[in-house]
Amino acid sequence: MKLSRSQVNKYNKLADKGKNVMIDTDRYGTVAWEDGDYGHKSIIASDDDGKEVEIDFNNVVRVNEAKTVKLTRSKLKEMVKEEILKEAKKDSFAQKTEKILRSIKLKYKASKNKDGDKVLELNDGRDLTFADDGVMVDDYDNSNMDKWPYPAKRHGYKEKPDPNASWNDLVVVPYNHWAEEYDDYLNKADLDL
Repeated sequence: MKLSRSQVNKYNKLADKGKNVMIDTDRYGTVAWEDGDYGHKSIIASDDDGKEVEIDFNNVVRVNEAKTVKLTRSKLKEMVKEEILKEAKKDSFAQKTEKILRSIKLKYKASKNKDGDKVLELNDGRDLTFADDGVMVDDYDNSNMDKWPYPAKRHGYKEKPDPNASWNDLVVVPYNHWAEEYDDYLNKADLDL
């Protein structure tokens, strides 16, 4: 890679201030810039183990400066608001689901998992976890259910590993799809349980 004298000086100053300037190379992978010498067309860098290596400019694939983002009060407020809205959305869907369960008289137990997500354990063998990216559906213990939302790929849903069974993946139904389907899905319960 061709580096100008001003670039070398700039990266040297950043490295002297303790800023990360990362160099991608074919030979050493990604290393951290320590000091560059424009006259010798080489850079002293350190690898993951802290070992110093000398790299010629022509062996540099890319230089990445670590960008720092100034966190302003308004940006912080925006981030907090997004998080609150995300939690409110999860809670809203969980409450609507519980309302339907009460209306069809299907018993359930509500709890929280280790991530703080609300979990509804239905008496008919289904478990519903209200996660950040949607509702995780576990129908494994209920043989009377039809197969929606399976297979997940047919509906465009993701799957996540079941935290309680390493051999099982759970379908994650996005909240916008859950809003369309949950009433029918919950009403397919075997109410004799």
